[in-house]
Amino acid sequence: MKVIAGGMMDYIIDTDFPEKEALWEMIQDCAHEFFGDDGGVVDADSFLDWLKRYAEYPLFGYMDGKLFSCSYLCGTQPGFKAAIHCFSHPDYRTPEIMIPASRTVLGLYFKELDLQKLEGVVPEYNRPARLFDLRIGMKKDGRFREHFLYQGKMHDCILYTILRSEFYGQ
Repeated sequence: MKVIAGGMMDYIIDTDFPEKEALWEMIQDCAHEFFGDDGGVVDADSFLDWLKRYAEYPLFGYMDGKLFSCSYLCGTQPGFKAAIHCFSHPDYRTPEIMIPASRTVLGLYFKELDLQKLEGVVPEYNRPARLFDLRIGMKKDGRFREHFLYQGKMHDCILYTILRSEFYGQ
């Protein structure tokens, strides 16, 4: 497994990035899985446009030469904190792959950007993602009430965070 730092997401998507098709497939899969038909993102094109505007510091995970994940930050405050987001290919969503990959990504973000805290927001109904955040060392830090529209209904989201000191203390 290896992780490769990209550049800004708009550069990667607008150029001949060699894994553009694999990235596009993951975006389509995640847009459908997490947003459905009415979750604030109409289609994968809209999701791609959002990524181009807001995603920062993308990291791409590869295994056996195949792209399997993309992580990125939003709202980065260098030297302080950022919100982390990730999507992955369904065939690679196993603890044996994603836990070490995610720990690698967290370490790179803490080291390269000198961050003190990373935050992630997970819809309450997404139990696998909530459990995963706990398994990689994040702590439940709060709740955003009626924060996410999914299948025509507003859902609460859970805030998970990990501090630099917690990450390196594990």
